[in-house]
Amino acid sequence: MVSGRKVQAVIHRSGPEFLLLHYSPPKNYWQSLTGNLQDGEDEKDGLMREITEETGLPELGIVRFSRAGSFGFTARGRSYSETVYSVLVRGESMVDLSGNPDHEHNAYGWFDPLVAQRLVRWDITRSAIREIASTVTDPDPKES
Repeated sequence: MVSGRKVQAVIHRSGPEFLLLHYSPPKNYWQSLTGNLQDGEDEKDGLMREITEETGLPELGIVRFSRAGSFGFTARGRSYSETVYSVLVRGESMVDLSGNPDHEHNAYGWFDPLVAQRLVRWDITRSAIREIASTVTDPDPKES
């Protein structure tokens, strides 16, 4: 039985380049954005809230998002379901970590797909980056 719901945003821009957040010690690793959905919150609203809270990226900077997959896992005795989204943002979008209420990230970077795949901790994120990178053929969204 699932006791928690999460979303993961694999944020990318033309290039393609992928946004990774560095989790502050003691975690000390790079990962795409993830977050818990609040009670009664739907995935789209939770995804947008998490993106804004953790990266400062405004919803207006998002060109499109689409479901990229889902998986289940157990952590600290709880079962979770997590839905992964591909989130394309405008090239000029600025990241600002200062508004994150938990201060869980101490750095961010935009990385090409191969570097991003090497940096992330989880195989599911590696797979999502690889799949998204293989399908990205769009010109820079700011040009559209």
